[in-house]
Amino acid sequence: MRGGARSRPPVDPPVEPPIIANPWEDPSVRQLIDEWLLQQDKCAKRVYPEAYVDKWGRICGNTGTATHPGVLPPDHPAGWDNYRYLWYENQCLNYYPYRVKDYVELRQSGSSFEDLAECKGWDDKCY
Repeated sequence: MRGGARSRPPVDPPVEPPIIANPWEDPSVRQLIDEWLLQQDKCAKRVYPEAYVDKWGRICGNTGTATHPGVLPPDHPAGWDNYRYLWYENQCLNYYPYRVKDYVELRQSGSSFEDLAECKGWDDKCY
């Protein structure tokens, strides 16, 4: 090569993660949904210390004005587990600012559990 120019090896384009037909069945996504539930529970306890968020994303226990047993699963198509239900329900609840799909995407993009640990006010919007 003349003039001191050096050739560079070709740069491969970034690899996109494979598209999963049913992301809620992926064990890593399920783990992130479980984390999302933990975040929901933490924020709900700030408002209702004697309550908890169940695996279906519902507040159960004592909310100060009522007690919700949380024993029956919500109405959903036959064969759906709580992961699929939460994936499709994708609610913006009153105390946590991230919907489950947004939380999963942010975590997969590099945000940490602590980065997403904030709670929101009752009437604040979701991201």
